[in-house]
Amino acid sequence: MTARSLGLPLRTLPQPRLRDGRPAELAVAAAASLLGGCLVAATGDWRAFAILGLALFVTLGAVRPALFLALFLLVRPLLDDVGSATAGVRSANLAGGLGLALILATALDVARRRRVTWPAAAPVFALALGVSAVSAVQARMKLGGVVGLVPVTEFVRLAALFAAYVAAANLFGTPERARRLFIVVGLSGVVPAVLGIREWINGPPVAPGLGVGRVSGPFVSPVPFSTFLAVTALVLLFLPRGWLRPWVRVSAVVVICTPLIGTLTREGWFVFVAGVMVLGWRRHRRVVLAVAIAVMAVAAVVPTVHDRVLPSSQATATAPPTYESWQWRRDNWRGLLEKWRASPVFGYGLRSTIYVNPRVPIEHHGQAGYAFEAHSLVVRLLVEGGVILLVAFGAFFVVLVRSAHRLARDAWELQPLGRLLFAIWALLLVVSISADDPLAGTATMMPLLALSGSLDAAHRHRHQQATERAVT
Repeated sequence: MTARSLGLPLRTLPQPRLRDGRPAELAVAAAASLLGGCLVAATGDWRAFAILGLALFVTLGAVRPALFLALFLLVRPLLDDVGSATAGVRSANLAGGLGLALILATALDVARRRRVTWPAAAPVFALALGVSAVSAVQARMKLGGVVGLVPVTEFVRLAALFAAYVAAANLFGTPERARRLFIVVGLSGVVPAVLGIREWINGPPVAPGLGVGRVSGPFVSPVPFSTFLAVTALVLLFLPRGWLRPWVRVSAVVVICTPLIGTLTREGWFVFVAGVMVLGWRRHRRVVLAVAIAVMAVAAVVPTVHDRVLPSSQATATAPPTYESWQWRRDNWRGLLEKWRASPVFGYGLRSTIYVNPRVPIEHHGQAGYAFEAHSLVVRLLVEGGVILLVAFGAFFVVLVRSAHRLARDAWELQPLGRLLFAIWALLLVVSISADDPLAGTATMMPLLALSGSLDAAHRHRHQQATERAVT
């Protein structure tokens, strides 16, 4: 199977020119790799292997940053649930180490550039990061040593999201490079989907209170897995015609949508179905019709899907009352908002929700750090950072969505991709208010921010070229 048969671009990923600092960069990267190898030989601990892998990724980021980012977006979804492979803290895991490698690689690439491209929402995002850093310190001050390094690792995660946003703008900031990045992100859902299908065949664990198994694939839970699958399926479906061979596109979408059904998660179903309706109603009505028929068929044939889709106040043999989930969220929000009123301006600190929430799973009763999440981005920001953190991230999302709207409105060659991003961000904002916290889904936010940064820079590049042609 060749790249031509898949319909993928034949040229390799574009690389920026390295300046005179390349020998020094290679020396540092080689030294880091050598140190990692010595640690492996001396200890035999998995942590040493993680250090070696981090050094290798940093090396790749120093020498081939565009290839590094593309591989990062392909690998990161496979590491969402790393089990017990942590460095003594639940959130200090292999995925976090990979995020740290991305931060280092991006910092190195930005430092050696004569001219750095900052996407539209980068300044506001940097401000939100600053507020988050203060909030991380506050969590330690208010909750003491019980929080450990959890607020710090959360700040590193947010910094990695910022790094992906900036790195993509500089490494994939032309229309041709943005096209490649969209293809990579779309296809990144295939392998996790295959793992989800295998889990479904083998029998996923039964969800507490639901009575049936829910597919989570390589993710920590079915909810972020479903959102990730929905986003990658939408990207593949609405790539411009000719970018992928039809059989590649259709096969990949079918593979991705199969475990999406098995997640039994209304959030992912909503993002996918609503996205198809919004994006396809005017220009792709055949796609809308095909998806509508498929959704009705699955809802009619699969009882568990039927029970999750159609609202019901009565319990069935396979599921509790449908309204129970919404009522549980309302009760959860009510308890958290009561806690927020005690500290409305600054909150309790970054990642404090799982420590201050009065609602705790029965199996973790009396254990600190195991309370329920907020299941709402707005509520979580209020609890953890008060009004200040909510305003900071609110301003970021406003600028980000406005940027996506501009990319969707302007007449240029990648306008369909602008419409795609604008629709996805709008749907995720609806979810963030009414159902869950998409910002917590790193494997979904990372590629979306990378695509947003890349497309924003490509739009600027095209505008700059048009201006230069008009002048000459």
